[in-house]
Amino acid sequence: MISFRNLPIKYKLTLLSVLASSSALILACVSFVIYDMQTFRAEMVQQLSTQAKIIGYNSAAALLFHDSKSANETLAALSAEPDVVAAGIYSPAGKSFAIYRQNGDESATALPAALQATNKAERRFAGGYLELLRPIIYQGENVGAIHIRASLGAMKTRQQRYIGIAAMVLLISIPASILISYFAKAPAANFPADCGVGRDRQDDIERQGLFGPRHGKHSRRSRPSRFNLQRHAGADTGTKRRVTKSS
Repeated sequence: MISFRNLPIKYKLTLLSVLASSSALILACVSFVIYDMQTFRAEMVQQLSTQAKIIGYNSAAALLFHDSKSANETLAALSAEPDVVAAGIYSPAGKSFAIYRQNGDESATALPAALQATNKAERRFAGGYLELLRPIIYQGENVGAIHIRASLGAMKTRQQRYIGIAAMVLLISIPASILISYFAKAPAANFPADCGVGRDRQDDIERQGLFGPRHGKHSRRSRPSRFNLQRHAGADTGTKRRVTKSS
């Protein structure tokens, strides 16, 4: 197996450019997925908190008058949210007052039979669900609590979609970067070895006849001959004499 040290410089440069571009692309994709996950969670918490406040406000009278039927009807409005799998309203004593279950599946969406009613709002992500607890306040008094459980399946589906897109971009970008690096370095190999800062000056002198023709495509120019130097010096002397006479 050929080690990296023994590779030609052309292949080393190509490999390094591919690794650099691939690493930058992977970091960008990972950062994007993490940012999207955090943003999705924050938006989900904000949305469920708003719904919990609305339901708590509408069910406060039902809690005061012990009307569990009205509270169940209020919770049924959560059926419009596909991510909400279960929800419950609890009395100040912490006992279950009204329950909502998506599709009526009690085993998959079982809620606690008793839940402490507190003035503190809580939330947590566990077991693929978002658990949200909000107190129900009526005229400054805690009259109960609402508990909402929402599935994180939409977030997982979204993450899988983004990971698939990132993998596809990597599969396309890596061969493309290899081809670009290869064709970008190919013309550089055809440059003559003696191209430098004085190239234009050397071409001007060669056109004036100081240097002989070049032998081969990449060979160095031959040294100026004595005859050419004398001829060039004589031409300069004749030019100076003509300028003196004319003046």
